[in-house]
Amino acid sequence: MLPDQTSPGAADAPLAAHEFVAAPRPDDRSAGRGPGRGTVYAYALLAVAMLACVSAVVVLPKLVMPPPAVAPPPAAVVAPAPADPAPTHADPLLTPAGKASARLDAQNALAAVLRIAETLQQRKAHEWAGVAWRDVQATIANGETAYREQRFPAALRHYADATKALQTIERGIPDVAARYVDAGERALREADGVAAVDAFERALALVPDDGRAQRGLQRAQSLDRVLALIKEANGYETLGDMERARSAYREALTLDAEASTAAQALERIDRTRADKNFARAMSAGYQALEAQRFDQAKTSFEQARALRPQSTEAENALKQTALRASSARIEQALKAAANHERAERWNEAAGQYRAVLAIDRGIEAANSGLTRTSARVAIDLEMEKTLVQAERLREDAIYGQAQALLANARAVKSPGPKLARQIARLATAIKHYRTPVTVLLRSDDRTAVRVTRVGAFQPFAQQQLTLLAGRYTAVGQREGYRDVRVEFTVDPASPPPTVEVRCTEMVRF
Repeated sequence: MLPDQTSPGAADAPLAAHEFVAAPRPDDRSAGRGPGRGTVYAYALLAVAMLACVSAVVVLPKLVMPPPAVAPPPAAVVAPAPADPAPTHADPLLTPAGKASARLDAQNALAAVLRIAETLQQRKAHEWAGVAWRDVQATIANGETAYREQRFPAALRHYADATKALQTIERGIPDVAARYVDAGERALREADGVAAVDAFERALALVPDDGRAQRGLQRAQSLDRVLALIKEANGYETLGDMERARSAYREALTLDAEASTAAQALERIDRTRADKNFARAMSAGYQALEAQRFDQAKTSFEQARALRPQSTEAENALKQTALRASSARIEQALKAAANHERAERWNEAAGQYRAVLAIDRGIEAANSGLTRTSARVAIDLEMEKTLVQAERLREDAIYGQAQALLANARAVKSPGPKLARQIARLATAIKHYRTPVTVLLRSDDRTAVRVTRVGAFQPFAQQQLTLLAGRYTAVGQREGYRDVRVEFTVDPASPPPTVEVRCTEMVRF
């Protein structure tokens, strides 16, 4: 039986378990009947459970001091200030049915408050919510007082205010977690692994899937090993053992990719090593350049440029190498061309001048040399061609070309031994093949004679021909006799030949 407000001492009566039994609604058909024994027991058990939750939220935080927060502590979540308990006369007078309904509403509101409070309690809101959490406790306590005094509408208002405040605290969880993460990262920078682990664990207790907190906790848990490796690497650096120092720094970065000290040290070591390798490559390049080993110099300077892509030193050295290599090739080609000219190897000399002009078309020595040697190449080729086919000098066209060629050759200043020999040979050949020789042909007045390149003759006993040097063929023909062929050579340097052409062998049918 619930105590009625009109009963003596009802306002001062302590809150008992049976007071949380939900009153029947006015439209409940069983409102006129009292609750059965089973129903009473069920309500009693529910009331005991709710009182235990209230104790956990209201009484327990007052008995347990919260642990110190990570420095600097997260800012407290701001929640509405608790309302003062409403005076008794502020609530309207309720009928028994209305009172029962208000009591049930207050109980349901309290259950909702306790669910949110329990969740936040598990997330240790008492440690980070600060004043807001204590205000919520006070608001719930005010609701408890109103409920004990059977001011159920007032209790309901307090519970509603507490619910809003708890929801505000709950919405602030991401910001609180972010501040814990900031504190953890600050502790990492200060090499305080214990504080960092604590801060990140608090953040993950609030937001378990926070990526920053997860990475931060992993870094914090390996901080001691990372610091030990960095210290070990520093020692190796001091001893000058850069390879071991580099290995230790890399191991530290493997454990913590954000370990800036190790990253900076590794970068410093690599930069120092690159500087040494750069200087070594540049030195080797200049040594090769001075020795005119241009390919080796180019390779060394390219290695230096690969180490420092933006280096103007390596780029300038490569340009200098290319310039000096070109100058050396030009000088060598000009010397080779001069040697070929002296040996009258005109084609080879012209090739060297062309190689020079392929490098620099503005070199006058190469331009004039190519003009000179090209002319000599043409004369040399024509001379050899004419001398090889000297017998064609009998032809007037070839003879005219040979005369012009001989004149051009004789016009060359300082012709050189080879051209002089060619001039002499061509002059001799022209004389040889263009000097007429009187040749005597003898026959029998019955044989017709035809001489190649000369003409045909009627039968004669003796005929003189004026011929140029060369090989000739005389063909004799007589009816009823076999043809005869007589080959003879005309050579101005030899006595004139006498050629007998007679058909003497009869043909028998």
